[in-house]
Amino acid sequence: MCYSRYLKILFLGLFLSFLLVFDVGAFSYRRSVVLSSGVALSDIQVSFVLNTASLVSAGKMRSDCGDLRVTDSDGATFLPYWIEEGTCNTSSTRVWVRVPSVPSGSKVLYVYYGNSGVQSAASGDSVFLFFDDFNDGVLNTSKWDTGGANFNRYVSENNGIFALTTADFGFSANESDGHYNIWGTKTVDTINEEGVTSGWLGFGLRSVQSFGLTGGIIIETSIIQGMAVGQASKRGGLFGLGVAYDKDNLVDFFWMWDQSRTEGGNGVYCKREINGSRYSSGRLISGDLQGGLYHRLTLKKTTADEYYFNYGGITGSRYFGSSGGVTSGRIALYGAMRGQGDTINYMKWNWIFARKYVSSDPTFSLGAEESIGNIISISSLSCPSSLLVGEVGQCSVVASASMGTLGYSWYGDGVSFGSPQASQTSVSFSQSGMRRVYVDVYLVEAPSVRQTVSADVDVVLAPYAMPEFSIRVSGSSSGQVPLTVIFSAEADLSSVRQYDPQFTYRWDFGDGSLPVEGKRLVAHTYRVAGNYTVVLRVEDGYGRVSISSVGVAVSEPQDLTVRQFKVYYSNKHMRVPLRVIIRPVLEYMPGFERVEGSQWRVGTDLVAENRSQLGVVFTQPGDFSINFSGQTNYGRTLMGSFPISVRPNQKPICSMEYEDYPSYGYTKFTPSCVDPDGRVRAYFWEFGNGETSKNRIGYAHYERGGSYTVKLRVVDDSNEEASFQWNVSVTR
Repeated sequence: MCYSRYLKILFLGLFLSFLLVFDVGAFSYRRSVVLSSGVALSDIQVSFVLNTASLVSAGKMRSDCGDLRVTDSDGATFLPYWIEEGTCNTSSTRVWVRVPSVPSGSKVLYVYYGNSGVQSAASGDSVFLFFDDFNDGVLNTSKWDTGGANFNRYVSENNGIFALTTADFGFSANESDGHYNIWGTKTVDTINEEGVTSGWLGFGLRSVQSFGLTGGIIIETSIIQGMAVGQASKRGGLFGLGVAYDKDNLVDFFWMWDQSRTEGGNGVYCKREINGSRYSSGRLISGDLQGGLYHRLTLKKTTADEYYFNYGGITGSRYFGSSGGVTSGRIALYGAMRGQGDTINYMKWNWIFARKYVSSDPTFSLGAEESIGNIISISSLSCPSSLLVGEVGQCSVVASASMGTLGYSWYGDGVSFGSPQASQTSVSFSQSGMRRVYVDVYLVEAPSVRQTVSADVDVVLAPYAMPEFSIRVSGSSSGQVPLTVIFSAEADLSSVRQYDPQFTYRWDFGDGSLPVEGKRLVAHTYRVAGNYTVVLRVEDGYGRVSISSVGVAVSEPQDLTVRQFKVYYSNKHMRVPLRVIIRPVLEYMPGFERVEGSQWRVGTDLVAENRSQLGVVFTQPGDFSINFSGQTNYGRTLMGSFPISVRPNQKPICSMEYEDYPSYGYTKFTPSCVDPDGRVRAYFWEFGNGETSKNRIGYAHYERGGSYTVKLRVVDDSNEEASFQWNVSVTR
């Protein structure tokens, strides 16, 4: 190999975004390719070797390797690749890949296969700095400079590198069967190259593209030569590969002789020509070179003007020193022959490429084969067990993948998702009932690689939020045996009343007695002293529960205490005006002891005396205590109190719908009134045209069309009024 300093490749153009994302799920298998490098590399061509013969025989890969693909470390970003010709379906298939970056250390690539329906995506043009596989049947003049239309004639010093003759002298060059060929059958003595009649039939090509040389470059080609048969003293053929600027500036060129040569005999030589002055390295390898076989010819130009070469497994190197100020050049092919009589000599190039210089190519190791179907693993799907219509909850899925990035797609009947493309999303439902939530987990880089998981989530929906209930104790929660306590279930129902909720109540008084169900207001008598916990369990029609509790303290009894009262209420809603009739329930008194005098008080106000029962009307809401006291004929005092909570009256709430009948001249008004704690007993209409009505449904006769203000006054069973008005528009 020839050494030369200050040769450095300048990458012309950008690494175009060949980094496509392709459908990983369309392939059945993959293997990891672990690259190892001692230095960080960028936009680099690397190769690895794969046994495709075993994959083809197992039916996992096509026989033409057309379904092979290579990706970056994410397992999905497509990387440009090329398979060296003649290596597919062998145990040593060499795959070249253009990789954006290789860190110092290791980097993982993936090779995919197993899809008989895809076309080959191999492209040497996308991988290498320069590439030609001679498969288009015609020499590609966009890549190669042949010196003009008559490239097989003499090429002057200013236009080319080598002098050529016409085909009359038995020379021919063409492209066929995927090769570039040069062959001849006669001795040629009329070639004038460098002012000397060389007697050689020669041919040269140089690339149209010029490359910087200060950063190094690696050029590789596959070549076969046919040996001339003749006298030992006759020179047969030579061929070469290198970098050339023009005819007089052959920057680091080396060639092989296949016959004896005055310069030193058979072998490999290296040459440099700067401004017409030739520098020769002498013979690098001596001896005959085997002809009739393809050999890989590699020329590696380092950044220090060093050359390394490899031909047919023979390696060597050469150092030239200064490059004479030539910092750029073109890739050049050179062939020359001298035939004897009808002897046929030929040279063929199968392919050629140039790649970025690297002092030491990354090594590689192959991982085990993976099945694409096992890439995604879903651990769990969770959603709330209970939601309201319109209420927002959270669903989440836990999944992992051995490659790429996971994507998510949530869906379900009647479900709205806040983040349908995330692993966790808010959910809301537009209707009640059992709902099933689904999520597709897929690879973003390859959406066809996916798994769908669904959960039969018992989503119990209601049109309102479950109220929080508490226990209200009327009177005292502590006293002497027997102690009667009145409990009521309390909650703010203003926001749910329109839904007519159906609540069930269950009271557990904590003293071992049977629970009481179905009542919002209960009274319980404790006959044994102790401390008790009263538990209220309220359940709605959707199975949701509110639980609350309160403590009760009961002490030992004293004689002649009124512990119970019999109470009658004028309305079940306990709202004003509330008439209460109450009388004490006296326990057994021994002998002839009887009550001789009594007093009834509401709070501290005396309201009656010497009556066995009391009737009282509460016109104001509030918490009151009806207190009873009496004296027995034995001089003992009877005392007892009864707590009562009086609620304020709630006025009716009305809405109205009307229907206009222009052809009949009247308009119908239909109210919809709700009294939360009673009923509406009277309606009074004013229709805005002087007419009135006391019926629930009103009819008004408007003589003229227009806008009218309709008023409705209603009276509930507490004689409280509520007024409403609406603007209506009629036509006539």
